[in-house]
Amino acid sequence: MRLGVPKDFAIGTGMSRKGYWHLAKTLSTNCGLGIEFLQKQGLTSIRTLWIKIHHPAKAR
Repeated sequence: MRLGVPKDFAIGTGMSRKGYWHLAKTLSTNCGLGIEFLQKQGLTSIRTLWIKIHHPAKAR
């Protein structure tokens, strides 16, 4: 909830019997753990790395 997820979503996700893999695609998880939050944590986007490898700037 500190990351901006509504209380109902947080409770529903916390009480879910699904595993973390299935919960990764839920609205509440993506709401709280958005791209900005993950970048602040120092994580790199796999999508960004893929684009740099397959579409280098010199090829444009």
